[in-house]
Amino acid sequence: MTEHNLNPHREDRLDPHRWRVDLKWSAWATDESIWEEYAPRTLSMLKEGFEGGAFEEYGEPMVIETQPRKESRYMTVTLTPGQEGVHVHVFASDTWDSAHDLLDTLGLEDQQLESLVSRLYDDGLIDYRLDGDPGVVIEQEFVIAPSDQDGKDELASFMQQVDAVESDLEESSRHKWDQLKVWAALERRDYAPPSPHRRRRGARRPR
Repeated sequence: MTEHNLNPHREDRLDPHRWRVDLKWSAWATDESIWEEYAPRTLSMLKEGFEGGAFEEYGEPMVIETQPRKESRYMTVTLTPGQEGVHVHVFASDTWDSAHDLLDTLGLEDQQLESLVSRLYDDGLIDYRLDGDPGVVIEQEFVIAPSDQDGKDELASFMQQVDAVESDLEESSRHKWDQLKVWAALERRDYAPPSPHRRRRGARRPR
């Protein structure tokens, strides 16, 4: 199933409509035909909101969670109607692999990876996702102001701006993954595992 209503029995109008969608190849899309194929009810609600007036001041909020099956990117898009227009908050994340799988990918030991990720996180070079795995996280906010074009311009602007967040996420993810590989190579070069034949300090020589 590529579209799921997560809050079908909402009782309070301030409780957001919440949808989880799978657009298969991307976390977001500006092409309506993709939404019509994978998430038609979500697209219908967006059109009703922007073009039908449901997102006007004191309108009902909406949350869209996207989890494409063919990608590692995830997004949560929250739309909250207000006096100045629709306030949009986008939380987007990407991960390269679980921490365990990264050990083999990068050729590191457990302690090496833990130390490296911790240092790069402190330097702002990588992020931690909500599930605890290293990756990239982007948060952006913007407001879609009302227009005189029956909401069509608003919907198009919304779609394009959220799509731009995913593009930024992809670019940042590629850049930070390349950085991680470079630092991992330096970590491997500088790492000298203890020799199993090395005599422990204080140990007696065999007679």
